Amino acid sequence: MLKVYIDGQYGTSGLILHSLVENHPLLKCITISANKRRDEKLRVQCFTEADLVVLCLPDNEVQKTLTLIPKHKRVIDCGVSLRSDPKWIYGLPELGEKQRKTIRDAKYVANPGCFALAFILLVKPLIDSDYISSSSLVSVFAVNGYSAGGQRMIKHYESGRSKGQIHNLNQSHKHIPEMMRFCGLNQRPNFIPSVGAHKEGLVLTLPLINSKRSELLKLYREKYLNEKLIILYDNTVNNLSPVYLKNDIEIYINREEDCVISVRMSNLLKGAAGTALQNINIMLGMDECLGLY
Repeated sequence: MLKVYIDGQYGTSGLILHSLVENHPLLKCITISANKRRDEKLRVQCFTEADLVVLCLPDNEVQKTLTLIPKHKRVIDCGVSLRSDPKWIYGLPELGEKQRKTIRDAKYVANPGCFALAFILLVKPLIDSDYISSSSLVSVFAVNGYSAGGQRMIKHYESGRSKGQIHNLNQSHKHIPEMMRFCGLNQRPNFIPSVGAHKEGLVLTLPLINSKRSELLKLYREKYLNEKLIILYDNTVNNLSPVYLKNDIEIYINREEDCVISVRMSNLLKGAAGTALQNINIMLGMDECLGLY
């Protein structure tokens, strides 16, 4: 049994990842009690004991924490700050077999953001195939579950103070740099993110003028032919609820022409903890999907 320590295992993503690792047939999760989670000496002991460390921490705590981890340890960070750092490998296996090999051999892996993951898997195939230009102005609308905002946002929505309203987020969203970098976009996308009154589930939608469904179906089928977790539909995404605790990515293509393309996924699983477990499996030489179902 290989040992994984999740620093931040009592946060929203950390709790789900902890559960996944606990139920994994070949992994053991190093656990500390909630009241000792900030005990620096105890954390260092856990870092030392672990075969792999996962950080599920606020971004302002990551750099200090890295100084506490033994230099030879392999680390996955689930925060924002290191995703564009050249010393860290972007942990999105669905970018292809070359990316999987890079993740497998990496010392440091940065887990993707949920909005960015959906955006990249939708937009990058269009750019790679020259269906759209890397200089295009890409406009997308996205609505996420309120669990993406962590414990504070969960408490706000579940207290009833939100009154079921959609909350619009800043268009200078923190995931935009990784969207641009890993899609190869030369122009900042027109990205309109929001948070809905549902707890879990992300839908990101891209309208494509002068497009044809048959062409897009062929393009995505060829791109993701061997991807076990990507499912392609030639119809409209109609609700959020079925994504609960699934690690699939669903791509929907609506209309025969001037298509509307959507990605639907769980922001808690595929958008955070599930992808982290994929990266753990790859880095430790296991089947990528082991422990996800």
